[in-house]
Amino acid sequence: MRILRLRVEQLRQFREPFELAGLDPGINLFTGPNEAGKSTLVRAIRAAFFERHRSTSVEDLRPWDDPGAAPGVEIDFELGGSPYRLRKTFLRKARCHLTWPGGSLDGDEAEAMMAGLLGFELPQRGASRREHWGIPGLLWMEQGSSHELAPAVQHAGEHLRSALERCVGEVASSQGDALIARVRDERGRLLTAAVGRPTGDYQQALDALAAEQDALRQLDERVSQYQADVDQLAELTATHAAETRNPPWRAAETGRAEAGRALAALGTLRAELAATEASIAAGRLRHQLALGRLTAIDERRAQLRRREQDLTDASRRAELARLACDARERDRAAAQDMLHAATEVLAQARSTELRAELSERIAATAHTLEALGQTLGQAEREHERLLALQRIGNERGVPREDLDRLRELQTRIGALRIRQDAAATRLRFELREDSGVTLDGASIPPREERLVSAAAEVRIPGIGSLRILPGGTDLATIALHLAEAQDALETLLRGLDADSVDEVEARHVRQEQAATERRQATQLLAAVAPEGIDALRLRRDALTTQQLRDQERLDALPLSGETAGSAGVSAATARCEMLRARLENHDKEALDLATRFLKSEADLASALRERDALQAMLQSDALLREEHEALRMRDEAAALVTVLERELADRRDRLEEARPDILEQDLERYRLSIERARQAFDERAERIQRLRGRLEETGAQGLEEERALQATRVAAAGRRVAELERRAQALDLLLQLLEEGRRELTRRLHGPLRRRIAHYLHLVFPRAELELGEDLAPGQLTRRGSRGDESGDVEALSFGAREQLGVITRLAYADLLREAGRPTLVILDDALVHTDAARLAAMKRALFDAAHRHQVMIFTCHPDAWRDLGVAPRAIESPRTTHAAAGG
Repeated sequence: MRILRLRVEQLRQFREPFELAGLDPGINLFTGPNEAGKSTLVRAIRAAFFERHRSTSVEDLRPWDDPGAAPGVEIDFELGGSPYRLRKTFLRKARCHLTWPGGSLDGDEAEAMMAGLLGFELPQRGASRREHWGIPGLLWMEQGSSHELAPAVQHAGEHLRSALERCVGEVASSQGDALIARVRDERGRLLTAAVGRPTGDYQQALDALAAEQDALRQLDERVSQYQADVDQLAELTATHAAETRNPPWRAAETGRAEAGRALAALGTLRAELAATEASIAAGRLRHQLALGRLTAIDERRAQLRRREQDLTDASRRAELARLACDARERDRAAAQDMLHAATEVLAQARSTELRAELSERIAATAHTLEALGQTLGQAEREHERLLALQRIGNERGVPREDLDRLRELQTRIGALRIRQDAAATRLRFELREDSGVTLDGASIPPREERLVSAAAEVRIPGIGSLRILPGGTDLATIALHLAEAQDALETLLRGLDADSVDEVEARHVRQEQAATERRQATQLLAAVAPEGIDALRLRRDALTTQQLRDQERLDALPLSGETAGSAGVSAATARCEMLRARLENHDKEALDLATRFLKSEADLASALRERDALQAMLQSDALLREEHEALRMRDEAAALVTVLERELADRRDRLEEARPDILEQDLERYRLSIERARQAFDERAERIQRLRGRLEETGAQGLEEERALQATRVAAAGRRVAELERRAQALDLLLQLLEEGRRELTRRLHGPLRRRIAHYLHLVFPRAELELGEDLAPGQLTRRGSRGDESGDVEALSFGAREQLGVITRLAYADLLREAGRPTLVILDDALVHTDAARLAAMKRALFDAAHRHQVMIFTCHPDAWRDLGVAPRAIESPRTTHAAAGG
């Protein structure tokens, strides 16, 4: 949109006609002092478009002291490439006329056409307000209001969203809005808009349900009272029948007779008290004697517990010593193996350097064959494993109790063998090759170590034989227990058709892992032998043939007398000497550890003897009889004292309580009790008769049937409430989903507007970002600097910064509207007066850029600040009037 000419007359201070013609399509700068009429001209433009010509709410347009004036505005403008002329007169000669090349309209029709073209609304009555101004209200900035952006954006929101939808190719969301409005209306019939409380039919259904439930509660109370009366009648009847059979006054009569007899029994009571006190003293003495004997026995048991702790400590020390001996023996065996290997290395050192080249080739072939053999072996194993896994399903399972019994027997056999090895005699042989020495008829290797747990014979050729008789009294017992455990294990294994516990364990595990392992075996076989097992075998045979040919060539070579070199032989000799010295050191340490082990074994045996002696004493029949007798005496004495003390207390109480005056009162009390019991019996009979009459009357009213009918009404009301509740919840959820979809569409539509805002924003606020709310109004401003990002709400900025952001954002809105084909015109009435020089220069760049796309009209009373805007300013002279004018 472009204004070409503006003419006013009889409007505020412009009593005579005043005209602005030849306006440029870009920036138009109008300057003048205060009250020159700049704001009046802006007000005239607003009145021409926004105010109805017949409105009586435009008295501010009439010049002062001229009640007969008829303010008039005439505007020539261009819209969509077509020229338009709008003439409007207010108050006394109210009329409106719009012409364009294709026709003309008058009155309300002309005003309605202009509202549709420019994107605003006309008031139904009264003066036009901000909420009616739409797009022009957003882009035409009044004096002092350029920083107030949110209300203007809200009033033009629908026009902006429509432009955004057109920019991003979205279909207009009027159907969605209509659906949201319909769902919101349906929800509003059941739930309040603010907090979602029940209303309308829903609340009425709740009230009806509450009323029916209240009626049901009243009936329940009447039924409960009826049932309570029935229960009370039954209770009273039962009580009356019981008292009829067993009158309660009989006990009072008996008590009166006993009170009489008690008066005569006071003579013997004191003699019984003295005898009881003597018996208590004797019982307490016996109780103390029994406690002393039991304390002595407990002290002996405490001494046994200390001896058992000493035995545990000695056993732990012996075990640690044994473990140290075993560890040292393993170190010695490792050292001996290393010495043996070093000796062999020394013997072979001179031959290893011969035939090196051919040997390397054979070794490489052997390495390849080994790797290939491993691969082939793994493939064959996996193949066999796959076949075996397929047979697992046919194996019979192992019962859990048999498996647990096998594990228990295996653990027991292992423990017995450890004990047998610990008590056995250790024989270590260091012999020459082919010595001929045998153990129980079996030949012995040159270096060997044996454990002998039973009598054995060592034969030495040319010398004789040695008879080995292991010591220790436990060996026979251990061997017997070991044989029993092994027999039980073998019997159980035969019953399970297995040779070992491991086989049973494996069978049990295989049953659980068969399916997984079959799948894994198939995958692994495919990975190891992708071409098949036969291909691997053919390759192995070819390499074996090559290796045999190489070996034949190596065997055909003559033996060489060269050595491996003095350095290699010397190193092997030095290593042998070092390992021999290390073995001797291990022997010395092993002897020391063995001595310590024997001492710990002796300490353990001593502690065991002390414990056994003390345990035998405590477990002797004499001590047990003594303890039993002491316990019996203690318990009997304590029980006797307790009984006698109760009797003593009872007799004392009886003596204190059995006074003649009190006994006389008892006689009177029992008499009164008998009278009152008879009276209560008679009153209960009368009450039973009254209850029977009332229940007969109530039972005839049919309370149970009435209560069942009311329960049916409550259930129906409950179903109605549940139905409305489900509907309310469904509508509430549907409204949330629709509104969320609407917000998501709005977020997608923000993209074009953000780009236009960023275009202007970076001219004034470099490296800044402005966030938009769902209502398209500015939210937070983020500025990036060397010390990090700073964010804050736009409303928290200074007045000048908010004014600058207001102008920048309006320019972006104008670009967006222009892209959507909507008319745009930017008017600034004394805007940016709170902007410093640097920011004002940046704002001029933004306005100059926007003027390439929009007509911009700037009214200012500071012409010096706008000299470098690139346009010639046009001065507005204040008309000569006799009265001061309002505005500007």
